[in-house]
Amino acid sequence: MAQKGHTDAEAPDVRQAFAPLRAQAEETAVTFSLEGNRQLKCILRKMPQNANNQKTVEIIFAFQGPVFAQHEQKQLFMHWGVGNHGHEWKGLSEELQKSLRSTSETTFPWGAAETAFPSPSSSPPPVVTLSFPEAQAPAFISFLFRTQFHEWIRQQGGGNLVLPVHQLLQENEQQTAFLDTIIAVKTDAVREKDASRPLLPEDIQYWKVPLGSGVDIQLVALTYHNAMAAALEIFSDSPAALTLYWSGACSPHDSWQAPSPNSLLGQPGVGCQEESSNAPYGDAGAPAPPAALDGVDPEREKARREKEKLDAQRIACTFGGFASYPQDDKAYWTQFE
Repeated sequence: MAQKGHTDAEAPDVRQAFAPLRAQAEETAVTFSLEGNRQLKCILRKMPQNANNQKTVEIIFAFQGPVFAQHEQKQLFMHWGVGNHGHEWKGLSEELQKSLRSTSETTFPWGAAETAFPSPSSSPPPVVTLSFPEAQAPAFISFLFRTQFHEWIRQQGGGNLVLPVHQLLQENEQQTAFLDTIIAVKTDAVREKDASRPLLPEDIQYWKVPLGSGVDIQLVALTYHNAMAAALEIFSDSPAALTLYWSGACSPHDSWQAPSPNSLLGQPGVGCQEESSNAPYGDAGAPAPPAALDGVDPEREKARREKEKLDAQRIACTFGGFASYPQDDKAYWTQFE
């Protein structure tokens, strides 16, 4: 018999399921193409409060390969400044110089900062990390690179590289707020659901979809499945009404193949079976479990089948009721709530 309700101890299971995506959302990566077919990846993330109750912004500058050949014996420096917009270059204020933390030596020549990159000819490639108190983080960082011989390395096509720090921090906040909302919804559902254990997603995917004019929407897809049933739950932060057009495929590159209508558990008229029901689970088009293999303990196989049937019933009960309508012979459409 199903246990009524859930304890707070089970709620961390939901947060644990989202933990990898939640951690990923707390950082934003930008990749730059530099002269000489070089690639630089910048990773920006907000760090927890330190001993002084300050949050810090950490920026990792990581080349994606050796910058120079081994025989060149060159040193590499990042020459950089800050600004309130992308075309402004200023030296760091005295306050920012004092609060800056760097994994490599940083000096402050007039109107700029210079940070040495260690072992620019090495593999693994050179990495430098800068960090600032969040309250002092500059809106933009402009930078380029030079050798000790004053050979300059700019972005591909020429010009400075520009990192929009405040914009990336805002994107991080939007991502984490969206995910925290979903986590709260799923945690509440776990606490209120009459089931013996939480129904947790098998997989979580996140997308940011550009709509143009600097506007994006965020999407998160949660998948639930076992041998007898599957469900896809999609969340969006779009303020406008959305319609999902969807279908099936055998592989990422296959053409769309609409499933048969009687296989959709969310269709109107498909009821939710009680977990204690002894009725066979096949009314909604779900496949019957495979026959027991030779040498398999019958009791263990029976228990496995019962568990699969129960999980399939729980998937149907949780996600049934979302009507999907055929668009053509290849797709369906489902209205977002």
